[in-house]
Amino acid sequence: MHDALDFFYENFCHEQFSQGEKINALIGNVARKTLFTTIFIGDELNAYKVFETLNARGVRLSSADLLKNYLFSTIDISQDMPDKFIDKLDEQWEKIGVNIFGKNYTDYLLTEWNSRHKKVRQNLLFKSIKKEITNDTLARKYLNQLSSHCYLYAALINPEEEFWKDFPEYKEIKRDLLFLKMFGISQPISLLFSSCLNFESEFHRILKWIKNLSLRYNVICREHTGEQENLYSKICVDIQDGCGIQEIKQKLLTLYPSDERFKSDFTEKTFPTKQSNKKARYLLARLEEYNSNNSAVDESKLTVEHILPEESDNHWCEYFGKNYAVFNQRLGNMALVSSQDNMAQEPFSEKKPKISNTKYQINDIDSYSDWDEVAINSRQSDLADIAVLLWKIQ
Repeated sequence: MHDALDFFYENFCHEQFSQGEKINALIGNVARKTLFTTIFIGDELNAYKVFETLNARGVRLSSADLLKNYLFSTIDISQDMPDKFIDKLDEQWEKIGVNIFGKNYTDYLLTEWNSRHKKVRQNLLFKSIKKEITNDTLARKYLNQLSSHCYLYAALINPEEEFWKDFPEYKEIKRDLLFLKMFGISQPISLLFSSCLNFESEFHRILKWIKNLSLRYNVICREHTGEQENLYSKICVDIQDGCGIQEIKQKLLTLYPSDERFKSDFTEKTFPTKQSNKKARYLLARLEEYNSNNSAVDESKLTVEHILPEESDNHWCEYFGKNYAVFNQRLGNMALVSSQDNMAQEPFSEKKPKISNTKYQINDIDSYSDWDEVAINSRQSDLADIAVLLWKIQ
């Protein structure tokens, strides 16, 4: 509204409009060109489509906006001071938005609803909620649930949240959630939401199963997510019906890529690092931790060294030959080194002792006399053997 005020002040509050007839002409012009349209909607469930289609500025009324209006109209406000009561409801609604850090409100509503019901898409969310929340008692209960659970949603999308520090397995939970965030894996959020609410003391175990399944299914084997989403939705409903933690595990295993399939796909996996090497660093750090049985490796202080350089030069192109662009992005071609180290286009004879002499066991490439396709395939196969043991549901 302030922007509109500024516009009118800037364009009309000057000498040109100081005379009455000029102002009168402006008002007449606006009146003649202004149109008001009345739309009668027989069923308010069609409101979403009406607003989406007819809003002249293309600003869509979200499911969250429709739901807020519906809940407030369903809650009984026939009290002595209805205005103050509505203000209180509005404050409660706004506080939820603050607690989820201004993230998409509809995404939260969708996550919360799908954690307790068969999965619905965003365009059917309002219809589904309206069908179930039909009176004052249910509307109040639902609004209170949204208020209570928004902290969990915020913590799931932001693993750095203080929320997790009350869990004994805080560091493990944080790392696994950061993995899902880093790799853009959003499919299990409603299942994680439900699992934390219903199995808080076992949440870290369920999260680990989902993380390991996600790494196999989504990251390495690149399976289609439709079947995965359907399974997660079914498990959410089953949890409401009393499904236990071991049953959840067995259901997850129905999507679990076999060790043979996982190893085969892992052996040929490439990880482009031009824009960011975070994903490759993460995988190499976890492989090193498992292989050496060492304490946690802080990959934020490390970088990825491409043994076959990411940027080629004449020496390396002649040395390696064809398929250079494919093999320099293979995980088997990458090593963990300190962020200060940058060997760039140094020949393999110089890189080999520097990389092998680091403290990381997976960097041991001393046995390779040449760095060619055979060597990279061999090393990545060795890493795949470790990966099979590390990322599994057990």
